[in-house]
Amino acid sequence: MQNKKTLALVESAVMIALATVLSILKIAELPYGGSITLASMLPIAIIAYRRGTGWGISAALVFSVIQQLLGLKNLTYVTTWQSILAVIMLDYIVAFTVIGLAGIFRKAIKNQAVALTLGCVLVSVLRYACHVISGATVWAGLSIPTQAALSYSFVYNATYMIPECIILAISSMYVASLIDFREEKLKRIKRESTAVYSPWISAGAGLIACAAVIFDVATIFPKLQNSETGSFDITGISSVNWSVVIAVTVSGFVISALLMAVNYLIKTRSTEIMKKPGKCYIICPFDSDLAVSGASVSKDDFIICADASCNIAEAHGLSPDLIIGDFDSGARPENATCEIVEYPSEKDDTDTMLCLKAAIKLGFKEIIIVGGIGGRLDHTLANLSALLYADENGARAILKGSENIAFVARDEERIPKDTSSYLSLFSVTSAAEISLKGTKYGGNRITIPRSFPLGVSNEITEDEAVLTVHTGKVLCVISKK
Repeated sequence: MQNKKTLALVESAVMIALATVLSILKIAELPYGGSITLASMLPIAIIAYRRGTGWGISAALVFSVIQQLLGLKNLTYVTTWQSILAVIMLDYIVAFTVIGLAGIFRKAIKNQAVALTLGCVLVSVLRYACHVISGATVWAGLSIPTQAALSYSFVYNATYMIPECIILAISSMYVASLIDFREEKLKRIKRESTAVYSPWISAGAGLIACAAVIFDVATIFPKLQNSETGSFDITGISSVNWSVVIAVTVSGFVISALLMAVNYLIKTRSTEIMKKPGKCYIICPFDSDLAVSGASVSKDDFIICADASCNIAEAHGLSPDLIIGDFDSGARPENATCEIVEYPSEKDDTDTMLCLKAAIKLGFKEIIIVGGIGGRLDHTLANLSALLYADENGARAILKGSENIAFVARDEERIPKDTSSYLSLFSVTSAAEISLKGTKYGGNRITIPRSFPLGVSNEITEDEAVLTVHTGKVLCVISKK
């Protein structure tokens, strides 16, 4: 716990320093206060999102004091102690401390990029409100005309806060789509795609588009201010070098579009290459002996390893084609020759479900999940639910363990005799109507309710059991005696 607090403290200090440097690197500065920066509020917003509102407010408060120290000369324009206090509080302390609220949407919105961006827009609006109030009260009669002071303050402060907000929103959306700030150890965010492609192509495309937008903002908005009064002046738009703006904008977005197109083609081509005929095996970390599980995995099959189960595959001389997981049960393999898709530990899908979705997306219709029965009961139940997901998405998934096999029955199933195993049938809908032949307990049009285990521990007495599902869905479980 102490180490975590120390890390958070160090991160806050680094981000405060970075925010201060970015605040000094001004794209444009107004004559009566206010400037457009390179997303100087973003580092504080990241701390607020990553560490929570408490840490965010604390870091923002320190940042606000630093901003006040950098802007001490502004206090010389006001005379009374009340005015000085108002400027300190409204233009600095409160205006910059509200940045600590940027992480307020983290729990409400699961998408990190959207949550952080909305938080940044919110704090930009709050900061703008502080400057507007200050301008309409303290600065009225000084840098702002006394008459219509509120209206003038709205316009004046908007000329730098709007572009500042735009740059901040674009930067936060871009950064939050690349780096996962929710994990203690920062990780690059993986898209839900199993194709082999370079994420740096997408990153480069986004960076070029952001650079084009920032250039446009820095070129256009300063021209909309009167150079002497700093007031909004729409006539200044005629002095903008539109040929350069258009050239940069078109070039930036054309290059970005081309990079995204190339990335899409690589991804599509890689997906086609990865598709193999036949079966797909998903190896889970519950069962360390593939031979005992009865899974006849071969090198010709497509193998997806969930989390740390790649070690199990390698122990049996198998090379995974794809590794997916959050690696909370083992270290991420460093020398893997296949693609690794890493996810944060806080997610909706289990690692096995992510593997199953990838297999379905790659076009496999027959999927065997090895070692998915056993270990934690909640994971076993989750894997049983995954069988239904596969069935609903046009694929056949089978859970195989050392003692049990489970699958969702089709309309008609023929199950070979095995004297060492029991056959159990469970309805996964409110009720299922079945016919069963070749078993110790059978019959026609039998209703199996979900709330009563009527079909448990049956035995196959003939060469094969014939199961016909008339209505509902049935889970078949074959267990060793």
